Amino acid sequence: PMASPAREGWQSWAAANHIFTIFVQGDEILAGSSASLTIWNRQDGSFRQITTRDGLPGASVKAVFRDTDGTWWFGTDGGLAQFDGSSWEYYSYDQGLDSTEVTAITRVGGELWAGTQYSGVEHGGLLHFDGQRWQPVSGFPSTQEGRMDTVAYNINAIGEDLDGRAWVATSDGLAMFDGQSWHVFDTPQGLPDPIVTTLTLDNQGKLWVGTYHGG
Repeated sequence: PMASPAREGWQSWAAANHIFTIFVQGDEILAGSSASLTIWNRQDGSFRQITTRDGLPGASVKAVFRDTDGTWWFGTDGGLAQFDGSSWEYYSYDQGLDSTEVTAITRVGGELWAGTQYSGVEHGGLLHFDGQRWQPVSGFPSTQEGRMDTVAYNINAIGEDLDGRAWVATSDGLAMFDGQSWHVFDTPQGLPDPIVTTLTLDNQGKLWVGTYHGG
């Protein structure tokens, strides 16, 4: 049996009980919560919190990503922010987002992709950055829940496998882009539940998918 967290020395240091994302960068761990971004130093145990007073566009931090040029991207409930270490750049509807609820961000095939929720836009929820504005990812098969040949426009996670295929977890199905076309996976294709909450690659390149009723 697994030892209890108390005996293993677990620590709690976030600003709120709801943790949406964790990002590890060297000796620092960044945790996005419903109240702030908490940055914990594993070496000395110190931590600091970044809130809307420090520049975040929304208090609830749903996604954290460090880009190839060293800048940080933060997806929040108030839009998307880019931080280069000294100044902030903000992205919302005027910069092409279809929703201010930004829940995922990463690079796929060299492009920066972001996922949103509650956009209510056919083929919406998944966008890429052209350097100036956010644009819909062409052909993304999203719509309202309930159709077996589509996924939802509420994005929970985005990833890329070792073969360069893009995977998008949504609140109603899993979508994969093989470089030419999109493919949809749901319970008929083996998912234990259509609500796909997370995905990740292990060190052998195997894709792991988490759903509302198991993985």
